[in-house]
Amino acid sequence: IRFVYEGDYAGSVSVAGDFNGWNGTATPMTKSGDVWSVVVSLGPGTHEYKFVVDGQWVADPDNPTTVGDFGNSAIQIGPDGDIVQMKATSNTELSPKIYLGARYITLFNFRETQGSNPEWNLDRPDYDIDLDFAVRMNEVLTGRMLTNINNLNENVQLWETSLRFDRGHLNLDTGDIRILAFDNDRMGTFDDPLSLVGDVGIYDHAWGYEQQGVAVWKDYKGFEGHLLYSDNFRPGGTASTFENISATGDVGYFRADTDNNKDVLGVRVKREVNDHLRMGVSGRLDRGSNPGLLVEFQPGTSANPLGPVDTYNNTVEEWMAAGIDLMYTNDPQGLDLSAEFLVGESQVRGESGVRENFNNVGDLVSTETLESRDLRLDTSKRTHLGVHYYAFRGWHWRGVWEFEDHDMSPASNDSSMALYNRVANYKFDLEFNGQEWKNWPWEAGLAINIHDFAYDRNASWRTQLWFDTYNFWLEQGEHEVSFDRLIMLGGDDVVSLKPRAEWMFYADRSATVGYQGILNATKLGREPKYWETNITFHVELTRRLDLNTDSRWVRYDDPILDMDETFLSHFIELKYHFTPEIEVGLSWGVDPWVIDGITNEYDRIGRDQFLFSRNANASTAESDFLDMGKTILAAEKALEDETRFQLEAIIRY
Repeated sequence: IRFVYEGDYAGSVSVAGDFNGWNGTATPMTKSGDVWSVVVSLGPGTHEYKFVVDGQWVADPDNPTTVGDFGNSAIQIGPDGDIVQMKATSNTELSPKIYLGARYITLFNFRETQGSNPEWNLDRPDYDIDLDFAVRMNEVLTGRMLTNINNLNENVQLWETSLRFDRGHLNLDTGDIRILAFDNDRMGTFDDPLSLVGDVGIYDHAWGYEQQGVAVWKDYKGFEGHLLYSDNFRPGGTASTFENISATGDVGYFRADTDNNKDVLGVRVKREVNDHLRMGVSGRLDRGSNPGLLVEFQPGTSANPLGPVDTYNNTVEEWMAAGIDLMYTNDPQGLDLSAEFLVGESQVRGESGVRENFNNVGDLVSTETLESRDLRLDTSKRTHLGVHYYAFRGWHWRGVWEFEDHDMSPASNDSSMALYNRVANYKFDLEFNGQEWKNWPWEAGLAINIHDFAYDRNASWRTQLWFDTYNFWLEQGEHEVSFDRLIMLGGDDVVSLKPRAEWMFYADRSATVGYQGILNATKLGREPKYWETNITFHVELTRRLDLNTDSRWVRYDDPILDMDETFLSHFIELKYHFTPEIEVGLSWGVDPWVIDGITNEYDRIGRDQFLFSRNANASTAESDFLDMGKTILAAEKALEDETRFQLEAIIRY
């Protein structure tokens, strides 16, 4: 193997490693021009080395792989004597333990303004720069820190912006135990069927984003354990008043409008019972969410009907849940079975309170201090039964039944009445994958999802189970109201059909056409209230130039919201790849692929974000549903009429 070091300034260079007992002078290198080199005979295996330059030990600047506590360069030799490529752990001469990465996005938007005098305007250019530092401190401890510069976030010119911390983690993995300390970075999702931790929101985000915490994985005597603690470290929300409580005996709990500063403790333990059966238990405790106001009007007497009023300004809301799950797999037959049962309860604790006593004309006569008290808000059960059958020849069948109920106390909701709400969810998915059978370049599928809701006759609008306000299983602000579900709110049943297909009809140019559809109705066989069709197309015009199109057709038919409209929107893009890491795209229309601010990765949510930003979202639906039809139609009309050209450049290194 020839070792090479470039450096005309050096007076002497040698190579030292495990092959010469780390002797700094035993293997001197000879100089030819600006290059020092030496040939060393190495046997199969991994070898560590460093260069000794004028007495200073340095890692090989041209070798991105380093190992060990001292940052030694490493090379692996195969049995045939050839070099085996190893994973890069460093790409900078600043340190053999640091791997630098970056993503630079430049976006120019040219928009046509609407109105009697339309004109083209250029939005302020968006410069978004990520600098990613991956640090290998030693063989068991690694770290990552992502920093960001964005001129729009700071409202200054690019050269005036500052580098800010965005996310990061420390990972200790000894092989016996793994500890991950994270800050706004991906931790993962519990692998129980109902995902007690993770799968957050309508995009099923993993846990860890917008959180800071520690996760531990440990195996012990056949058991796999996972412990999680996290906190979002933000102060609580606004306080509430109790002006709308007046009847004797009423109890009211008024949440703040956020669950900021909430602590989450999660634990999961699982064990392989045999080659096919796995059993697991999961638990979770959330404490500190929605710290609001707890008020109770005590009963009065015949002489004084105005009873005492108990007020707890300092409250802590919490919920806890636990459950058991089973997973059966039989790989040769392609059969997977899953089951889980969870039970949870939310409550509020008044840490300290004051009782106010009034006379029969309403004058305050005395006060007294109250001890802490607990008030149950909601008790809920969740059940999952699932089956996946791989029927060979590319066919997959999946079926799931899930049940969820909520026994809500009068203080837990804005109806001030005890409620019992439930939903049964039936999921069926059929998929054919031609690649798995005869290497055919196409696939197709159909997903059917039936929600059978049963709401208490006294239930208020905001207690619907897709809203996060009164459903403690959902993270605050992370509802389940995707855009296609907006007009389906309020019904007893929702039937959703999602057909899909993809066909690569010309492999030499990767020419591919795709189809995705959504049909939402109130019953099977009824006309859809919401009907969406997406057609995508991709082709490599040349080795470097791609053509992409994405068209969306959507139909609304909802007499309740007075909606009977059809809309079209198109996107077309030419993308040129200078290298695999550098690309420039020129496009027309609203780009379906944009950065997800939670994950900091591209996702197909561009049209969603456009419509949500125009108030066609869950927040509006929860507070003003009667005008939701007008809001949706206005947002869809804006999407259809949006005329924009985009120039986007992306550099990754």
